Parts: sequence; C-alpha cells; structure tokens
Amino acid sequence: VGGMDITVQRNFYGSQVDSFETMLDVSFLPSRPAHALFIRAPAILRTGPKVEVLSKLKLPSAPDAAATEAETLVPVAVQQGNLIGLAFHPELTREQCWHEYFATLVRKEQLRRK
Repeated sequence: VGGMDITVQRNFYGSQVDSFETMLDVSFLPSRPAHALFIRAPAILRTGPKVEVLSKLKLPSAPDAAATEAETLVPVAVQQGNLIGLAFHPELTREQCWHEYFATLVRKEQLRRK
C-alpha cells in the first residue's frame, strides 16, 4: 500500500484522561519550541533509514532508575519523503508551524512537477 517505514504503539501515553500538552523542539523551527497536544497518542518505536525525525519527546526516567541514566527520547514527529507522521494533534491548538511546514512541502512538490 505504501506508507512510512515506522513502527508505532497505539495509546502509548495512556487513555484519553492521560492527555497532555507540552512544548517540543522541532528540527525545522530552531528559533522556538512548538506547542503540542497529545490525546491517546501513539509512540513511534522504530524509524527506518529514510525516515527523518522532526521532533522527539523526553520521557522521564523510571523512579527507580539510576540518576545518571539519560532520559529516553521518543520520536513524535517524522517525515519520509512527502509524508509526515505526528503523534499529537496540531489541529487542536493555535500552533501553525506544522500546517505551514506541510504547505511548504506541497508547494515544493508542485514546483518540482512543473
């Protein structure tokens, strides 16, 4: 069918009552973080070699983990070619960077096809 070379796990962050908002660092937006809303969000557990990670979310270490262990970074925004996959809902916030980025990809593809 086609699609992205990724593996995801549904509802990774919990049920709807576990929804949360956070700020994310984004590769194409170096000047500021982006607002993100996670509702029954999946986790992107694996990305293939042609998948670019656009943003990651820091997961806190387990309470019994050693203090020196680094936090785990889980991809929450990925791109493969002209496909974008997000683990959150940009349409439910006032954050426009994801829509603008997608529109830029569409414009570039239109120019390429001329």
